[in-house]
Amino acid sequence: DAQMSKKKAIEEGASALQKKMNQASALINGLAGEKSRWTEDAANFSDQKKRLVGDCAIGCAFVSYCGPFNQSYREYMINEKFTADCEARNV
Repeated sequence: DAQMSKKKAIEEGASALQKKMNQASALINGLAGEKSRWTEDAANFSDQKKRLVGDCAIGCAFVSYCGPFNQSYREYMINEKFTADCEARNV
């Protein structure tokens, strides 16, 4: 009886270990498939970081200068003046 219960405990432990190994393998395979997406996201974050200064400059200009004006004039200032100025300055 003692040996049978010991055998059963060992089999249950082996079964649990096998289940954990299968789950770990599935997780690793799933994460490996995400590598290309992560690489693409990293490149996108790099581009966003390069544009951050200009985006902040346009946002600050809008809030501090364009706020009191009407919507059509604000759109003109942002689209025609501030954005073009930032692009001309390579910001």
